[in-house]
Amino acid sequence: MSALEYKHRRRDRVEHARVFVLGRMAHSAGGHNDPHRLQSLSRISLYERSQSPVTREGT
Repeated sequence: MSALEYKHRRRDRVEHARVFVLGRMAHSAGGHNDPHRLQSLSRISLYERSQSPVTREGT
């Protein structure tokens, strides 16, 4: 497979893992009915996007 395909596949796997972990964190923080769940999810993802080198292009 090409390098571009590999890059996309790798990013998909990373994204899936990130969403899975965030979902579990939110669930343990108060379940799916917690009104603060979406707020904390977006705050975590913003923080993670600024910290993580994985989400930057060209990795």
